[in-house]
Amino acid sequence: MKHDARLSIKVADQTIQGTLLAPEKLIPGILFIHGWGGSQEQDLKKAEEIAQLGCLCFTFDLRGHAATEPQRLEVTRSDGLADVVAAYDFLVNQEMVDRSAIAVVGTSYGG
Repeated sequence: MKHDARLSIKVADQTIQGTLLAPEKLIPGILFIHGWGGSQEQDLKKAEEIAQLGCLCFTFDLRGHAATEPQRLEVTRSDGLADVVAAYDFLVNQEMVDRSAIAVVGTSYGG
């Protein structure tokens, strides 16, 4: 295990100190995309199991789902694609992720 960075986190009007630790070697990244009418909740169990095998997993809610469900009738396919690209970019930009080992798991509309 290597020490990546000592960091400070603002909490209200205080600052707490921390150390971010990452593995020495890069690990695979896996992006989970839920189906229409679903949410990231349906993928969390699978993602947790795969993370225990040594992968960095990222689940997210597409716009118009979960907390933003009231927007569902306004969301376009372009919005959905933009959400997926943003989630992918977030995942591959994590320092511990091996950019040559990315998997995308999608169900229904997310696949």
